[in-house]
Amino acid sequence: MILHAIFLVLLSFPVAHAAPLPAPAVVSEAQIATAQAAQNLCESSSQMRTHYDCTCIGAQSLETLRRMRLEQLSFTQENAIQKRCPNMTDVAGNMFTRCMSWGVLNKKTQESFCECYANRYALSFARNATDNNTQREEMMTAALNACNISTAIIRP
Repeated sequence: MILHAIFLVLLSFPVAHAAPLPAPAVVSEAQIATAQAAQNLCESSSQMRTHYDCTCIGAQSLETLRRMRLEQLSFTQENAIQKRCPNMTDVAGNMFTRCMSWGVLNKKTQESFCECYANRYALSFARNATDNNTQREEMMTAALNACNISTAIIRP
C-alpha cells in the first residue's frame, strides 16, 4: 500500500525531458586514414579476410578512434575490434571445403559431417575470434568431436 502511494506521488511530478544528445564528434582525416588502413590490411591478407569481416573492421576502427578521440589504435584495441568482426560465412565455407578434401571420410556421410564440423567451428570462432593457432586447433578439435569424427572416418 505504501509503495502504491509513493508510485502515485511520483506520477504527479512532471516528466523531465532528457537533454538533447551532443552532436557527434568530428572525424579527422587522420582517423579516416587509420581506419581505412586497418580495412585495407585486412583485405590484403587472405587469412584475415577469411576470418574477419574487413568492412566491419574499418567501421569499428573509425568508431573507436572517433569515440576515444585517437588517431592511432593500440594493439589491444585492434584485437578487440577483430573479436567484434568475425566472418562466420567465410570461416564456415573454408572449413567445409577443407573437410570435403579429406580422403579418410565415408563418402556417404561426408557432406553432412563436414557441414556439422564447419558450422560448429564457425560458431565457436564467432564467440572467440582469435589469431591464436592453439586456440583455433582447440576449436577444431571440439567441432570434430561434437560431430562424431570417429563415426565419419572410413575403417580399413
